[in-house]
Amino acid sequence: MRLFISKDDIEDTVIRKNLADHSALAAFRMEHHIRVQTLKDAKALIGFADLHNIPLKLIGHAGWAFDLKTHVIHPKRVHSKWWLILPSIAFVGSILLAAILGTIATQDRLLVTLKETDTNLFISENEAKTLGLLSTKSDVLTIEQCKNTADKQVVPPTFDPRDLKILCDVWADPILKSHLAKEVPKQRNASLFAFVISLWCAWFFYTIFRELISANILKALLEELQVSTGE
Repeated sequence: MRLFISKDDIEDTVIRKNLADHSALAAFRMEHHIRVQTLKDAKALIGFADLHNIPLKLIGHAGWAFDLKTHVIHPKRVHSKWWLILPSIAFVGSILLAAILGTIATQDRLLVTLKETDTNLFISENEAKTLGLLSTKSDVLTIEQCKNTADKQVVPPTFDPRDLKILCDVWADPILKSHLAKEVPKQRNASLFAFVISLWCAWFFYTIFRELISANILKALLEELQVSTGE
């Protein structure tokens, strides 16, 4: 039994035309991000955009601020440009968070905080590395340092001087290996999930920013057209 047929296989011309129109409408909506419901509305909007030399993409990005039936902008739905600050901050914050989570997800070490010194670091069976998530500054301490005498132990600047003793005690714990084997995969999965969510949030705030600025641009264009028409 055939489950998929092309519109060319349909003999009824009315149905074939309806399917072609539906495909054209779907392509129009996807291309320009304009949620018109009928082909008639799409044609009317194309005519309006051509007449006034307004990009269809701009209309689509303006979102609900533009009335697709009456071809007018709703002033109450166009916010001040100061509103652009909020989604901009949220977008940048989401990108930074995604970068941090992406870094954590690629690590084969466990992210921990040493309670006594509040030092954040990645720890493995034989080394510890300070974060350096938002900069290239990152130092490493290895288990080899524990074998040195106190006068020969060198603690990098991004570590607290007390960190080495704490880490040596941690590395000496026999359950560390099994704990890392259990917790690192959990950390990776949680970070990847949060990474995807952060990227989605970044896209969401970007679309809000784009809608706000597009609505302002479209409003200015339509007001300019009204002035020129009145003259």
